[in-house]
Amino acid sequence: MIGIDKVLQLFDDTYNEQTLKVNEYQIRFITEDGRVRTMRCKKRLKAPKQGLRKPLEARGKIKYHLQRNGNLLVEDLETNEPRTIKPAMLFEIKTEKGWEAIYH
Repeated sequence: MIGIDKVLQLFDDTYNEQTLKVNEYQIRFITEDGRVRTMRCKKRLKAPKQGLRKPLEARGKIKYHLQRNGNLLVEDLETNEPRTIKPAMLFEIKTEKGWEAIYH
């Protein structure tokens, strides 16, 4: 078993300093609709820059703060799209030992 604090520290380590390779992780978590999902991902450092198609509404001017809302921004490596995950929903991570349960 591995603690959620150690898992979040792993995600903060974004690349290997010797090889300069971006670290990838395999995680299992419970989705919003209650399904179990396995994802190969890496930590997303910046949100994608997209042009605005129309003017912002009043509620769109408020900046979304990931840490304050308790979310982790990752990039799904199968679809190359950003995903937000609640760390409380993580229950397994694949390490060199195999799949390890995460305790909170």
